[in-house]
Amino acid sequence: ADVTHTPQSLHAVVKYFQTHRLDLLSLLPHLDIRSWGEYPMLFQTFLLYTSSRVARALGSRQSFGMGTYFMFTRDFYNRSGGWNAHREYPESLPVINYCVRHGGAFAFVRDRATVTARMQDGAAGTFTSLVRVTNFVLLPRAPLAAFIAYVAVFTTAL
Repeated sequence: ADVTHTPQSLHAVVKYFQTHRLDLLSLLPHLDIRSWGEYPMLFQTFLLYTSSRVARALGSRQSFGMGTYFMFTRDFYNRSGGWNAHREYPESLPVINYCVRHGGAFAFVRDRATVTARMQDGAAGTFTSLVRVTNFVLLPRAPLAAFIAYVAVFTTAL
């Protein structure tokens, strides 16, 4: 409900998916930011995207993506355990990490041209979303010092 496509978006994403022989694709769309209180979403997505790229470059078996735009083959999803195996929040994280740990072909790519997402409406929704993602995704994997730095940068972004 929060994603808008251009007429060529599905063709472009499927072509990329097939060309790179992926099992799983997470797409970082252009973010539709309409108020000052939504700008921290840019920081959050930058952090997830950069963390994923660095983790993959270092050969980590842990990665991140965005559930905003997710593409995978039916065969891969069934092999990974399907909905019953991945229903926790955020739903995209277990599927991504299953793919990475089992040698699947995963990509987290930016697409500023064909897909736009309007993820939050105002400061309150943005703050709630960032706290939820921090609690479920980042905090369990980060030492306290990193979390304090994250909060400091978040506050600066606001």
